[in-house]
Amino acid sequence: MIKTKRPLIGPEVIFDEHGNALRMSRRGLARRLGRQAARRDPIDYAIQEIGFVRVQQTGTDLVVDFQPTTARELAVVAAFYEIAERAPETIVLVCRGQPDLFEIFHNVGSALRRIEALIKRDP
Repeated sequence: MIKTKRPLIGPEVIFDEHGNALRMSRRGLARRLGRQAARRDPIDYAIQEIGFVRVQQTGTDLVVDFQPTTARELAVVAAFYEIAERAPETIVLVCRGQPDLFEIFHNVGSALRRIEALIKRDP
């Protein structure tokens, strides 16, 4: 059996409420979101208000940016697959809220379990 690996999407990908991977500029995202994102950072708006999840590669590390209270299930599931496939050395969780919370993991499994706990509102 030949194993094929799905090509990685790029250094930054945003997963929408349907689990679709979006790779576009801030301007492109703002156009996609429409008027509700006007005069705001479209990535911040998409994460905080709509429940998108951003996964950003920085060297061998991965930054996962989401807001646990609004993150959509399909966006989180898609992000899980992306995180597992990239197999980073370090994962930094950026959990939006009041205040923002930053957590660092050196194990993919631990990071995924923590995301799941935060999404289920089980700190």
